[in-house]
Amino acid sequence: MIPPQPPLLTLTDDEIVAVAIAERTFYAGDLPTVDCDSEQALLQASLRGRRSLIARGWIDEEGDLTADLALAERAAGATGFINVFLGDEELSRLYWSLATSLYASDVGWVIEGVEATGLHRFAPVTEQEVRDALNALVSAALANAGEQAAPAGAWLIVSVLQENDPRLLATRPGEVRVASIQEGRLSPWNAAMPGDVPGWIDVAVAVIRDHQTSRAERRRA
Repeated sequence: MIPPQPPLLTLTDDEIVAVAIAERTFYAGDLPTVDCDSEQALLQASLRGRRSLIARGWIDEEGDLTADLALAERAAGATGFINVFLGDEELSRLYWSLATSLYASDVGWVIEGVEATGLHRFAPVTEQEVRDALNALVSAALANAGEQAAPAGAWLIVSVLQENDPRLLATRPGEVRVASIQEGRLSPWNAAMPGDVPGWIDVAVAVIRDHQTSRAERRRA
């Protein structure tokens, strides 16, 4: 899934890491070209990324990020997000032909498309566009139709990653399954009906939106 309008911001993996460190936060999305388990790799990525942001004029004379990076800042500061990818039943990624994340903030949603080369494309979207895009992707995977249909043997996985309510939906031609993560472990997959998908997506979007809103309210209190 790619943004429904031209992306307003394109960054590299290294630049994303630099944005997250500048915001004193952790970027929870995909970083295809950075070993996120290595502190040394993250440090090197941050240094490269900051140098690149300076060259692009996106760090001002005081060393702060400019407004050009607002979409990436919102993604990096999100406490939960919806991740869509092609994987297996153990949640291992099989392909990079589809890699999308959706983040909620107190000022709206951001959609991010990620490429295997480490390019990230960000655009703002409405909550309804988030629902529509997720429903369209799942429908295509179920019918094995469209450009985003899952390759043979792969599941289209929609993961809702939020600390208190992680949930998962996986679909491929003719099949829908749901699961959750309990105490850090994947629960057994349970079969679901295609007609259950829109309701599942509505709840998933609400979980991310409401948690982000409550976090923003706590910050303002």
